Amino acid sequence: MPPSFESSTTTSTGTAASSPVSEVDEMHDAVPYVPVISSLSSVYSVPDVHCASPGRVNLIGEHIDYSLFDVLPMAITQDVLIAVHVGATDGQLVLNNTDPNFPARTFNIANLKETEIDATVHEWSNYFLAGVKGAFSLLPSAEIPNMHCLIDGRIPTGSGLSSSSAFVCASLLAIVTAVKAMAPSSTSFASAITKSDLVQSSVVSERHVGVNSGGMDQSASVFGVPGHALQVHDGFAFVIANTLVVADKHVTGPIHYNLRVVETAVAAETLAKQCGLDLLPIRDGFGGTPRDFVEAFRTRGVDATGVMFKVKEPFQFRARALHVLEEAERVKKFCEMLTHAPADQDGAAAEEKYLRALASIMTASHQSCRDLFECSCEELHELVGLAVENGAYGSRSTGAGWGGATVSLVRKDKATEFVQCLKKEYYLKWYPEISEDKMNDAICITEPALGSAVVVGNYNV
Repeated sequence: MPPSFESSTTTSTGTAASSPVSEVDEMHDAVPYVPVISSLSSVYSVPDVHCASPGRVNLIGEHIDYSLFDVLPMAITQDVLIAVHVGATDGQLVLNNTDPNFPARTFNIANLKETEIDATVHEWSNYFLAGVKGAFSLLPSAEIPNMHCLIDGRIPTGSGLSSSSAFVCASLLAIVTAVKAMAPSSTSFASAITKSDLVQSSVVSERHVGVNSGGMDQSASVFGVPGHALQVHDGFAFVIANTLVVADKHVTGPIHYNLRVVETAVAAETLAKQCGLDLLPIRDGFGGTPRDFVEAFRTRGVDATGVMFKVKEPFQFRARALHVLEEAERVKKFCEMLTHAPADQDGAAAEEKYLRALASIMTASHQSCRDLFECSCEELHELVGLAVENGAYGSRSTGAGWGGATVSLVRKDKATEFVQCLKKEYYLKWYPEISEDKMNDAICITEPALGSAVVVGNYNV
């Protein structure tokens, strides 16, 4: 016979009472089934806010966004997620990360507005603090509440898939949402923050960590729409393959990424002077852009790319500008082709010709990044070559470069086989000890995903 015990229950007055075992048995008999809970808050103390921002892959248009040309990125399913508890009474901003490589950090809320970010130090919490800077730029008189945050991310760092921009966007969104949650509805904080506000503020905020971004990464992360980059035929997919060569923009920026921003501005100014143009307008503190150079010639009905070849004095800046101008034309052509894909009734031959044409644009983009912009590396070249050898129609480096990832256009029905080939011929060859989980993180068949979002309420399931 089981030993007797007493169970604590709650009376209608809210006070604890003791129930003998026989009463407990009666309750068990009355409710024999495992309950189904419609809200997690009924069981757990859940965060007040979840904010998410995805990474991105750039299909075409590398290193031209900061010259104000169009690009073609799309948000991907890998994202940064921040869970926030608002309203603690300890006067602190507490940051925890699910990755043990990023230790917890604590900041005094009262000092946040004056906190300076040391861009020379590669510190993970700097990206959240960049979001703090953005929040104060959007809401200058805001009082940031006490916040306890847990950060989780599925975007490999230094992979060229914009983990840093996704983190800044998610952080800024979390802080603004927390401010709004604690503010009276009569204040201006209760008004909605637009996607454009979030993008512009995130672009400026990321400069606090030493990256002079042009806005492509943030725009793709915030404005992403499921199923859309531009409509790509249902029979085809894009596969992302990470070289596992880490190229963190914070580390490589001063000698690579930021240097290219300056080089393209100097190229535009120098070319304008050599071609007898008026001074180009100053853009965002970096001088004129190659787009300004193009527009100046367009008003005269002249092809600026052709003019560039006629400039007598060759120099490295011209190569940078040539990449930018030709890449801008490739983006335009790629987008036109995506919006005029062959119909099913056009037949297999038309479809094959169409895919080969798309692939040639991707190949030209990769070669230009390698030869003119010099932002590639041997591992990227190898992955691109292996992709084409194993059935990809086209493949190119994506992201800032100097490491990171490739993006390849493949048939959906061949995508799984394609992934297995790259695992065998690249990952297991160069990283023989790599785990299956690590490989699955490094290579994936991607689809356009939802952009930045806030999840609030009861977290119904």
